[in-house]
Amino acid sequence: MASNWIKVEVITPDKPEIFRLAETLNIDPDAALGKAIRFWVWADQQTIDGNAKCNANGVTKNAIDRITFMRGFADALIQVGWLYETEGVLTLPNFDRHNGESSKKRALTNRRVTEYRDKKPKGNAKSVTEGDQKALPEEEEEVKEREREAREQPVDNSCPKFSMQPDWLPGDDFAIQSAAWGHDIGVAPGYTSAQLQQFRDYWLPETALKYQSQWEMSFAESLSRQKISSGSTPGAQGVNSIPEPDRTIPTGFRGGTD
Repeated sequence: MASNWIKVEVITPDKPEIFRLAETLNIDPDAALGKAIRFWVWADQQTIDGNAKCNANGVTKNAIDRITFMRGFADALIQVGWLYETEGVLTLPNFDRHNGESSKKRALTNRRVTEYRDKKPKGNAKSVTEGDQKALPEEEEEVKEREREAREQPVDNSCPKFSMQPDWLPGDDFAIQSAAWGHDIGVAPGYTSAQLQQFRDYWLPETALKYQSQWEMSFAESLSRQKISSGSTPGAQGVNSIPEPDRTIPTGFRGGTD
Protein backbone atom coordinates (compact mmCIF):
# COMPACT_ATOMS: atom_id res chain seq x y z
CA MET A 1 0.00 0.00 0.00
CA ALA A 2 1.41 3.39 -0.99
CA SER A 3 2.10 5.94 1.73
CA ASN A 4 1.11 9.58 1.69
CA TRP A 5 4.44 11.03 0.56
CA ILE A 6 7.01 10.59 -2.21
CA LYS A 7 10.77 11.05 -2.38
CA VAL A 8 12.03 14.19 -4.17
CA GLU A 9 15.75 14.99 -4.07
CA VAL A 10 16.97 18.55 -3.52
CA ILE A 11 18.83 18.39 -6.84
CA THR A 12 15.66 17.55 -8.80
CA PRO A 13 14.64 21.19 -9.59
CA ASP A 14 18.01 21.72 -11.31
CA LYS A 15 18.25 18.44 -13.21
CA PRO A 16 18.75 18.74 -16.99
CA GLU A 17 15.60 16.70 -17.57
CA ILE A 18 13.48 19.39 -15.89
CA PHE A 19 14.90 22.09 -18.16
CA ARG A 20 14.37 19.88 -21.20
CA LEU A 21 10.76 19.30 -20.17
CA ALA A 22 10.26 23.05 -19.81
CA GLU A 23 11.85 23.77 -23.18
CA THR A 24 9.89 21.04 -24.96
CA LEU A 25 6.57 22.14 -23.48
CA ASN A 26 7.37 25.88 -23.59
CA ILE A 27 6.65 26.35 -19.88
CA ASP A 28 8.58 27.59 -16.85
CA PRO A 29 11.00 25.04 -15.28
CA ASP A 30 9.21 25.35 -11.94
CA ALA A 31 5.93 24.53 -13.67
CA ALA A 32 7.58 21.51 -15.30
CA LEU A 33 8.81 20.37 -11.89
CA GLY A 34 5.35 20.75 -10.38
CA LYS A 35 3.72 18.71 -13.14
CA ALA A 36 6.39 16.03 -12.84
CA ILE A 37 5.74 15.77 -9.11
CA ARG A 38 2.00 15.60 -9.75
CA PHE A 39 2.62 12.70 -12.15
CA TRP A 40 4.93 10.89 -9.68
CA VAL A 41 2.34 11.26 -6.90
CA TRP A 42 -0.28 9.70 -9.16
CA ALA A 43 2.09 6.90 -10.18
CA ASP A 44 2.97 6.16 -6.55
CA GLN A 45 -0.71 5.81 -5.64
CA GLN A 46 -2.02 4.05 -8.74
CA THR A 47 0.73 1.76 -10.07
CA ILE A 48 2.72 -1.24 -8.92
CA ASP A 49 6.49 -1.09 -9.47
CA GLY A 50 5.98 1.73 -11.96
CA ASN A 51 4.06 -0.44 -14.42
CA ALA A 52 0.94 1.44 -15.50
CA LYS A 53 -0.73 -1.80 -16.59
CA CYS A 54 -0.35 -3.60 -13.27
CA ASN A 55 -2.82 -1.53 -11.32
CA ALA A 56 -4.25 1.01 -13.73
CA ASN A 57 -5.43 -0.70 -16.88
CA GLY A 58 -6.23 1.62 -19.73
CA VAL A 59 -3.79 4.35 -18.73
CA THR A 60 -2.58 6.07 -21.87
CA LYS A 61 -0.41 9.02 -22.75
CA ASN A 62 -3.59 11.08 -23.13
CA ALA A 63 -4.57 10.11 -19.57
CA ILE A 64 -1.19 11.28 -18.26
CA ASP A 65 -1.65 14.56 -20.14
CA ARG A 66 -4.98 15.01 -18.36
CA ILE A 67 -3.48 14.11 -14.99
CA THR A 68 -0.83 16.82 -15.41
CA PHE A 69 -3.14 19.27 -17.22
CA MET A 70 -0.59 19.58 -20.02
CA ARG A 71 -0.97 18.30 -23.58
CA GLY A 72 2.16 16.46 -24.73
CA PHE A 73 3.53 15.93 -21.20
CA ALA A 74 3.69 12.13 -21.58
CA ASP A 75 5.63 12.42 -24.84
CA ALA A 76 7.99 14.91 -23.20
CA LEU A 77 8.60 12.45 -20.33
CA ILE A 78 9.47 9.78 -22.90
CA GLN A 79 11.89 12.15 -24.64
CA VAL A 80 13.87 12.83 -21.44
CA GLY A 81 13.85 9.17 -20.38
CA TRP A 82 11.50 9.47 -17.41
CA LEU A 83 8.80 7.34 -19.04
CA TYR A 84 9.15 4.29 -21.31
CA GLU A 85 6.64 3.00 -23.84
CA THR A 86 7.04 -0.58 -25.04
CA GLU A 87 4.31 -2.15 -27.17
CA GLY A 88 1.73 0.15 -25.64
CA VAL A 89 2.84 -0.47 -22.05
CA LEU A 90 3.97 2.60 -20.09
CA THR A 91 6.61 2.10 -17.39
CA LEU A 92 8.66 4.36 -15.13
CA PRO A 93 12.39 3.52 -15.13
CA ASN A 94 14.02 2.86 -11.75
CA PHE A 95 10.64 3.28 -10.04
CA ASP A 96 11.58 1.15 -7.02
CA ARG A 97 14.65 3.30 -6.29
CA HIS A 98 12.63 6.50 -5.94
CA ASN A 99 9.13 5.37 -4.96
CA GLY A 100 7.49 2.38 -3.36
CA GLU A 101 7.85 1.15 0.20
CA SER A 102 11.45 -0.11 -0.03
CA SER A 103 12.76 3.22 -1.32
CA LYS A 104 10.90 5.17 1.33
CA LYS A 105 12.23 2.91 4.08
CA ARG A 106 15.77 3.63 2.85
CA ALA A 107 15.06 7.36 2.82
CA LEU A 108 13.68 7.28 6.36
CA THR A 109 16.65 5.23 7.59
CA ASN A 110 19.09 7.71 6.06
CA ARG A 111 17.21 10.57 7.70
CA ARG A 112 17.29 8.91 11.12
CA VAL A 113 21.01 8.21 10.78
CA THR A 114 21.68 11.84 9.84
CA GLU A 115 19.61 13.19 12.76
CA TYR A 116 21.31 10.82 15.20
CA ARG A 117 24.76 11.80 13.93
CA ASP A 118 23.94 15.50 14.35
CA LYS A 119 22.83 14.99 17.94
CA LYS A 120 25.76 12.88 19.20
CA PRO A 121 28.41 14.58 21.42
CA LYS A 122 31.49 16.00 19.74
CA GLY A 123 35.07 16.62 20.83
CA ASN A 124 35.27 13.94 23.53
CA ALA A 125 36.73 10.50 22.86
CA LYS A 126 34.69 9.01 25.74
CA SER A 127 31.46 9.91 23.93
CA VAL A 128 32.16 7.40 21.15
CA THR A 129 29.67 4.62 21.82
CA GLU A 130 28.79 1.33 20.26
CA GLY A 131 25.66 2.95 18.79
CA ASP A 132 27.80 5.51 16.94
CA GLN A 133 29.95 2.77 15.50
CA LYS A 134 26.91 0.85 14.26
CA ALA A 135 25.75 3.88 12.29
CA LEU A 136 28.86 3.84 10.11
CA PRO A 137 27.81 0.94 7.82
CA GLU A 138 24.50 2.70 7.19
CA GLU A 139 26.39 5.86 6.34
CA GLU A 140 28.53 3.91 3.88
CA GLU A 141 25.40 2.36 2.38
CA GLU A 142 23.94 5.84 1.91
CA VAL A 143 27.03 6.92 -0.04
CA LYS A 144 26.91 3.77 -2.15
CA GLU A 145 23.23 4.35 -2.86
CA ARG A 146 23.90 7.89 -4.07
CA GLU A 147 26.72 6.67 -6.31
CA ARG A 148 24.44 3.93 -7.66
CA GLU A 149 21.70 6.44 -8.44
CA ALA A 150 24.16 8.74 -10.18
CA ARG A 151 25.35 5.89 -12.41
CA GLU A 152 21.84 4.65 -13.15
CA GLN A 153 20.14 7.95 -13.91
CA PRO A 154 17.81 7.77 -16.94
CA VAL A 155 19.80 8.30 -20.10
CA ASP A 156 18.86 10.39 -23.09
CA ASN A 157 17.55 7.80 -25.56
CA SER A 158 16.05 10.27 -28.03
CA CYS A 159 18.81 9.27 -30.48
CA PRO A 160 19.72 5.67 -31.36
CA LYS A 161 22.67 3.86 -29.82
CA PHE A 162 25.96 3.94 -31.68
CA SER A 163 29.49 2.59 -31.44
CA MET A 164 32.47 4.79 -30.63
CA GLN A 165 33.45 7.09 -33.51
CA PRO A 166 36.90 8.61 -34.24
CA ASP A 167 35.46 12.13 -33.95
CA TRP A 168 33.19 11.55 -30.95
CA LEU A 169 32.81 14.49 -28.57
CA PRO A 170 30.99 14.96 -25.23
CA GLY A 171 28.26 17.59 -25.01
CA ASP A 172 28.91 21.22 -24.14
CA ASP A 173 27.53 20.67 -20.61
CA PHE A 174 29.69 17.59 -20.01
CA ALA A 175 31.37 18.97 -16.86
CA ILE A 176 28.02 19.93 -15.31
CA GLN A 177 26.48 16.57 -16.21
CA SER A 178 29.47 14.73 -14.77
CA ALA A 179 29.04 16.56 -11.46
CA ALA A 180 25.37 15.53 -11.41
CA TRP A 181 26.48 11.91 -11.94
CA GLY A 182 28.83 12.16 -8.95
CA HIS A 183 32.10 12.71 -10.84
CA ASP A 184 33.96 15.94 -10.10
CA ILE A 185 36.17 16.40 -13.18
CA GLY A 186 36.83 20.10 -12.62
CA VAL A 187 35.93 23.12 -14.71
CA ALA A 188 34.76 22.86 -18.30
CA PRO A 189 35.57 21.10 -20.48
CA GLY A 190 36.89 18.79 -17.75
CA TYR A 191 39.35 16.86 -19.91
CA THR A 192 42.37 17.28 -22.15
CA SER A 193 42.59 16.40 -25.83
CA ALA A 194 44.97 13.56 -24.90
CA GLN A 195 42.46 12.09 -22.42
CA LEU A 196 39.68 12.30 -24.99
CA GLN A 197 41.77 10.58 -27.65
CA GLN A 198 42.82 7.88 -25.20
CA PHE A 199 39.15 7.19 -24.44
CA ARG A 200 38.30 7.00 -28.15
CA ASP A 201 41.22 4.72 -28.91
CA TYR A 202 40.20 2.36 -26.12
CA TRP A 203 36.62 1.95 -27.38
CA LEU A 204 37.10 2.15 -31.17
CA PRO A 205 38.00 -1.56 -31.57
CA GLU A 206 35.00 -2.57 -29.45
CA THR A 207 31.50 -3.27 -30.74
CA ALA A 208 29.69 -1.74 -27.76
CA LEU A 209 26.60 0.33 -28.59
CA LYS A 210 25.61 3.13 -26.24
CA TYR A 211 23.50 6.26 -26.16
CA GLN A 212 25.34 9.58 -26.17
CA SER A 213 24.62 10.04 -22.46
CA GLN A 214 26.01 6.58 -21.70
CA TRP A 215 29.23 7.34 -23.56
CA GLU A 216 29.51 10.56 -21.57
CA MET A 217 28.93 8.64 -18.31
CA SER A 218 31.68 6.16 -19.22
CA PHE A 219 34.07 9.01 -20.08
CA ALA A 220 33.26 10.80 -16.80
CA GLU A 221 33.93 7.61 -14.81
CA SER A 222 37.24 7.15 -16.64
CA LEU A 223 38.31 10.75 -15.90
CA SER A 224 37.28 10.39 -12.27
CA ARG A 225 39.36 7.21 -11.88
CA GLN A 226 42.36 8.91 -13.47
CA LYS A 227 42.01 11.87 -11.10
CA ILE A 228 41.86 9.59 -8.05
CA SER A 229 44.80 7.44 -9.13
CA SER A 230 47.04 10.41 -9.98
CA GLY A 231 46.03 12.55 -6.99
CA SER A 232 44.29 15.92 -7.09
CA THR A 233 47.34 18.00 -6.14
CA PRO A 234 49.06 19.45 -9.25
CA GLY A 235 52.59 18.14 -9.56
CA ALA A 236 52.08 15.55 -6.81
CA GLN A 237 54.72 12.83 -6.82
CA GLY A 238 53.67 9.21 -7.18
CA VAL A 239 54.29 6.81 -4.30
CA ASN A 240 56.51 4.61 -6.49
CA SER A 241 58.69 7.40 -7.88
CA ILE A 242 62.33 7.73 -6.74
CA PRO A 243 63.53 11.32 -6.28
CA GLU A 244 66.85 12.40 -7.71
CA PRO A 245 69.47 13.30 -5.07
CA ASP A 246 70.59 16.91 -4.73
CA ARG A 247 74.26 16.93 -5.74
CA THR A 248 74.75 20.70 -5.29
CA ILE A 249 77.76 21.53 -3.06
CA PRO A 250 76.85 24.30 -0.58
CA THR A 251 78.94 27.49 -0.66
CA GLY A 252 81.91 27.34 1.72
CA PHE A 253 81.78 23.58 2.08
CA ARG A 254 85.13 21.83 1.70
CA GLY A 255 84.76 18.19 0.96
CA GLY A 256 86.76 15.42 -0.60
CA THR A 257 90.03 13.82 0.47
CA ASP A 258 93.59 15.05 0.15
